[in-house]
Amino acid sequence: MPAGLRRFMGKTELRTSLGPEFRTALKLLPGAVAELQHQLAAAERKASQAGRAPSSRGAIR
Repeated sequence: MPAGLRRFMGKTELRTSLGPEFRTALKLLPGAVAELQHQLAAAERKASQAGRAPSSRGAIR
């Protein structure tokens, strides 16, 4: 999580469960990635409106 967005997300990491089975996880992965990207984009919009640019877009862990 980029340091500049932590304040707006209230987290230092984004995680989501994909289930206990490998095949299920592979099925759920694209939707989970899209949801996490959506959350990051929302935090970036909040940061932009507050006048703070995110420190680094590529710092996702």
